[in-house]
Amino acid sequence: WTENSCAMDSLYDMDLISKTVPVILDNSKTWHYVLTRSMKLGERGVRHVEGVTRAELRDNKAYSTLFLINHTASPLS
Repeated sequence: WTENSCAMDSLYDMDLISKTVPVILDNSKTWHYVLTRSMKLGERGVRHVEGVTRAELRDNKAYSTLFLINHTASPLS
């Protein structure tokens, strides 16, 4: 497993991506804070968004306070 895996920041330009959307890397303090907060929000902080377009996520205020995890960003997810 470890021989075939690599850090996300070696696959993507995190500085460029973070200019558009917030980027939280695994095991960072921010990751733990956001995950803990989303768990406290319960269903108010979690929503299934499979099939929702980027435009819908951007334009629909119902999605503005949600914590979204992009599992498609890494083939190892």
